[in-house]
Amino acid sequence: MKPIILFSVLLLLSFPVKTQTLSPYKTANESNDNPDSTISRVQKQNTWMPSSKLVFSYDENGRKTETMQFYWDTVAISWQQMIHTYHSYDANGNMTSEFRFALNPATDKWDTVSNYTRLYINNAIYSWVYDSWDPANHEWYHAMKGEYDYNESGDEITYITFNWNAQASAWDSSYLCRMKMNSSGKDSTGEYFKWNTSGSNWESWYTYDYYYDENGNDTLIAYHNYGETEFIDHSEFDENGFRTSLTTYKWIDGDWQEVARTEYIPGTNGKTVLSTWFSWDTSLDKWVPVFQDQNYYEGESTKNNNVVNSGLIVFPNPASECIQIKLTDSTTPAIFELYDLNGKRMLQQLVTSGYSIPVSYLSHGLYLYQLHMGNDVFSGKIVIR
Repeated sequence: MKPIILFSVLLLLSFPVKTQTLSPYKTANESNDNPDSTISRVQKQNTWMPSSKLVFSYDENGRKTETMQFYWDTVAISWQQMIHTYHSYDANGNMTSEFRFALNPATDKWDTVSNYTRLYINNAIYSWVYDSWDPANHEWYHAMKGEYDYNESGDEITYITFNWNAQASAWDSSYLCRMKMNSSGKDSTGEYFKWNTSGSNWESWYTYDYYYDENGNDTLIAYHNYGETEFIDHSEFDENGFRTSLTTYKWIDGDWQEVARTEYIPGTNGKTVLSTWFSWDTSLDKWVPVFQDQNYYEGESTKNNNVVNSGLIVFPNPASECIQIKLTDSTTPAIFELYDLNGKRMLQQLVTSGYSIPVSYLSHGLYLYQLHMGNDVFSGKIVIR
């Protein structure tokens, strides 16, 4: 697992707030991208397989108002909705609540799941509370909360998270973070502590330091565990300040070794179109793709519809050796699937325009194809002979 992802997962258990100014780690370029939708895929047997999808709605000020989460049903070969989140804001544009609902497959109704509320003072976040819904007792119960404290100049932040102890009906300390900003208001240094319940004291967990280039890009982040530098994240940027890659190094056997890498591809609007995560395979001595997120913008794909032969050409038809894929959008990857008349999937492949797929090994006959591009599904028929 990518080390920084491990850090993020651990922190997310107690840090539901992921704001750019308060996060010890910025995932890259995505904070202001505001895509219409994001599709996540995982690499399985050298093929990109869809796994989940997020569809977003925004108000006239560009604030996210709804998030719909889907999972890919490999049996039905379609997206199935599972989570719906509503976001609310105060008069200053600060997000104050997130109500989350889950689709109950047994009743086909939306069940209340959680509520995440934030309190601001002078437009600075002061606290948040994460509550979960108890359907049996029809009541909310506490889960986690966080509190912030700022110094007078605003360049130092102390952040403490708590877990709710139902048995004691009290909040138990969980994590503490002290963050410092540089003169430009960007992250500089930070230190995390974990609460030691047996000793009733804070224990140092890890620290981090940011390093910037002359353009203000955070090119290096060093993570230290008990005084020893354990991980380093090194980023590369293009001439427009877009982060094109982030590579994680770990100190192993007296040397810095690459263990994970993320590559980012910008679109024509300068926003992130594709993010691909890799892990280093020591047996193959190369980077191996693990999963990717693809963003879609400005209504590119806003409906779950089936479009027949619109923006897609599959040829020749009939085909014997290979079939060619031609897309209107020559740069955006898509997933091409071929089924026999019994509904059995014969192949699945990530393709771009001009991609050639061998089919000579298939039995002669009529096949159905689907091409998943964003939220659109292009479908048709092709003969193999």
